[in-house]
Amino acid sequence: MANKYKLLITSQDYYGHNFIDNIAKYAAKGAVIDKKERFYNDYPHACVMVIETEEFLKSEPSVDVVVIKEEYTKESLEEMDWDELRALAKKLHGITGRDRAQVIRQFLEKNEAV
Repeated sequence: MANKYKLLITSQDYYGHNFIDNIAKYAAKGAVIDKKERFYNDYPHACVMVIETEEFLKSEPSVDVVVIKEEYTKESLEEMDWDELRALAKKLHGITGRDRAQVIRQFLEKNEAV
């Protein structure tokens, strides 16, 4: 089971030091540059990478993470804080509710349908 992401990497400095650092960081995790997208090696530096990983990635300064597909297990949803689970279920599938077991069940059903 792997999560799929598209990484939009830009630079925070004119010379592109953090740009190269971010490329190296995500390449070490298995990301590859998407050759279908433009690569800008002059300021403002920018490239697009794609990655499949077991991790759940979040955006950070100069790296926008675009979710292609995230796969959640029942166990990972049960480990989440209730407020975090409710926010995720509402954001991804429009699921609301007060019963944790029902929210998890509906979330897994909808996530399988995607």
